[in-house]
Amino acid sequence: MDGPGWYWTSSTLQQQGYQVVSVERDHQGPNIEQMRQVLEEYRPKLYITNSVLHNPTSYNLQPARAHQVLNLMHEYDVCIFEDDLYAAFLPDETPLRYANIDQFERVFYATGFSKSMASGWRVGMLVSPDKFINQILKLKTLSNMTSSEFGERVVYRLWTQGKYRRQLKKVHQKLYIAHQDMRDALFKIGITYPEHTNPGIFVWIDTGVDSGKLALEAYKEGWLVAPGQLFDPKAEASTYLRLNVATTSHEFLKWLDVYLNQVNNYL
Repeated sequence: MDGPGWYWTSSTLQQQGYQVVSVERDHQGPNIEQMRQVLEEYRPKLYITNSVLHNPTSYNLQPARAHQVLNLMHEYDVCIFEDDLYAAFLPDETPLRYANIDQFERVFYATGFSKSMASGWRVGMLVSPDKFINQILKLKTLSNMTSSEFGERVVYRLWTQGKYRRQLKKVHQKLYIAHQDMRDALFKIGITYPEHTNPGIFVWIDTGVDSGKLALEAYKEGWLVAPGQLFDPKAEASTYLRLNVATTSHEFLKWLDVYLNQVNNYL
């Protein structure tokens, strides 16, 4: 999986006894040399990734890197699970995905509506290579039978009508403004807004200090934040911090400014 990557995924897999190995991800995609090394050493069967509005960085996959990755997947016979949960927040309706290029030969494409419609509507969609469809249907049936029909019908109705698209346009505008505000606010406290960030939900900032300790101190003051070590399968210390641009308040950023000044003065 990507490093950094969504901690719920790595934790769930580790709890099931799987070995999770991460590959560094930058604004273009995964590090190709490191990915080749991982494939050669561990011989994994599945690569889990966000191509669009990657969590936690909000970076998008770039074409050259995508083709390089797919070439490696074919060479080492590895499948890709492409989590596209956040793509609705991107104004560009045609961002690049592995599934676009691969045509589902070895890509599993998954998306859902809990982020863009309502968190309680746990309705998702999975597109699979043909040879795995029967196995997936059997697993789905044996695990939780089916999703709520009511939820599915509501999602379908909203998805196929213009109201959903109009609502997303409003969300896009609000996210754009939120990112501009975040850029300005971070500049005032001496933190660089990442250059290649796209206007999704998250921004991945380098605080310059141990973000794990920062998160603990923030929690004591009533703030809940996501330190970088959560997004590493090995939970190694990190200076990075994921912020949600829609919910991060100016009060927290003021607290962050004070905290960073105290730590840096101490050092």
